[in-house]
Amino acid sequence: MEGIVYTFKKNSREQVCAAFKTFREVHGIDLRVCYRDYDGNLRPGEKGLWLQVGLLPELKKAVLALEQALVSKVPPQSVDDRGVAP
Repeated sequence: MEGIVYTFKKNSREQVCAAFKTFREVHGIDLRVCYRDYDGNLRPGEKGLWLQVGLLPELKKAVLALEQALVSKVPPQSVDDRGVAP
């Protein structure tokens, strides 16, 4: 159950990678900023978050709460397709 399951572009040099990782025999979810090395391989950066798999429901709730807060406080016309305000 190891490996990257989803990526999306953060900026011109970095991507956000979502992966399953095992650390000290505990299965977890790893959200990390990744970059491409000189050979074109995707490498994990230092910035990231690792949570036990059992916390996935709480992570989902947090993302939904962020989305609801954004929608209720920011008019839709003021964000681009990535949800970034100009």
